[in-house]
Amino acid sequence: GRRCIDLRGKDHPGVKEAALRATREEDLRLAYVALTRARHLTVVHHGLVNELELSPLGHLLHGEGKVDAATLRDDLASLAARSDGSIEIVDESPATAATYVGPEPDVSALAAASLGRELDRTFRTSSFSALVSGHAGAAGSPEETGAERDDPALEPARDPGAGAPVPLRDFVRGTRAGRFLHRVLELADFRVDARDALRDTVDKVRRAFAVPAVHPSESIADALGLALDAPLDDAGTRLADVPPERRWNELPFLFPVAPGGAPLRPAELAEVVRREGPPAVPAEVADRIEALDFRPLRGFLRGYVDLVFSDAPGPDGRYWVVDFKSNDLGPHYGDYESDALRRAMREHDYDLQALLYLVAVHRFLRVRLAGYDPARHLGGARYLFLRGMAPEHAGRGVVEIPATPSLVEGLDAVLAGASAPTAPGGNS
Repeated sequence: GRRCIDLRGKDHPGVKEAALRATREEDLRLAYVALTRARHLTVVHHGLVNELELSPLGHLLHGEGKVDAATLRDDLASLAARSDGSIEIVDESPATAATYVGPEPDVSALAAASLGRELDRTFRTSSFSALVSGHAGAAGSPEETGAERDDPALEPARDPGAGAPVPLRDFVRGTRAGRFLHRVLELADFRVDARDALRDTVDKVRRAFAVPAVHPSESIADALGLALDAPLDDAGTRLADVPPERRWNELPFLFPVAPGGAPLRPAELAEVVRREGPPAVPAEVADRIEALDFRPLRGFLRGYVDLVFSDAPGPDGRYWVVDFKSNDLGPHYGDYESDALRRAMREHDYDLQALLYLVAVHRFLRVRLAGYDPARHLGGARYLFLRGMAPEHAGRGVVEIPATPSLVEGLDAVLAGASAPTAPGGNS
């Protein structure tokens, strides 16, 4: 017959029955081919299997309806009798098998094993948060996952004489606020002509973070727009000028620390930073790193870089690490001057975070960028305190850590397991 496609749907009268009939006919055709293909011998296994009556063999041997054991045996016997000796029925029903019982095991010599070696507690996966808190982190914590947090929801010191108020002066503080702003900036297009979309993104993301209704989406988006429009340096670099194709958002990293070498200790990191010294890093940073009490580390360091962007298209661009901070340093733009920013960087050890992230991006670019040269391609890290940034308050809310090649490569070598170079007159 002619093949056709019935588009009336399975609930149309007669459609389901016609489909079943067509399926049965095709199954019977295939059964006929299988049973008649052999030239000398055909062996067919048959029995009370599930839905036997729907199978082509069941239909051929037993007709319509349910089949029980007696009916099956009678139908097969009748078939063999009519075959003039060409069909033989062999009963292969399994006999009751004996259950093997082995000998009773001898447990008299069994005993609990004793640990004859000391566990290597230096090998683990750590993160910036774990290093500055002095422990390896509990399951699911930011220390283990590599996710970092902004400052806790503490009330900052208020200086009523610090100038114009910041738009987010009354916005919620703490970890949830930081995660909300990070998520918005991860999804947003920074460019000026996408500000309507930025407001839509704020409106969508706020529901997941239960941002109180007292903070309108439009006000939050306008405040973030000011931060995106604020110049990051004397050259006027702005995030608003960075298109999506020159950005990596929430760049994850996981790199080995001291593979096959001696575990990493705070003093080795501090020595590299101390040798570099100002102006790349303040002198106090090395002292704070050396005072950390994390266990010696051998294994992996992991984390997420909020943003990596190139400041120019093509091979002339320099790559920058950006970390967004929602820390509330005060209600006025004057609270985000360099002294207050430096104090926040010191109190939270953000300098070490920036250096570790620079090493991660340095390793990333080394394998991804042809002809990579850190002196040419790696700009540094910029920590952006979002509440205190605006175009008319240039420099406020922005901390820059330059990526000098000697510092980045020195830290990279120490993290890879090399010994820190010995300072003149000092110890490594």
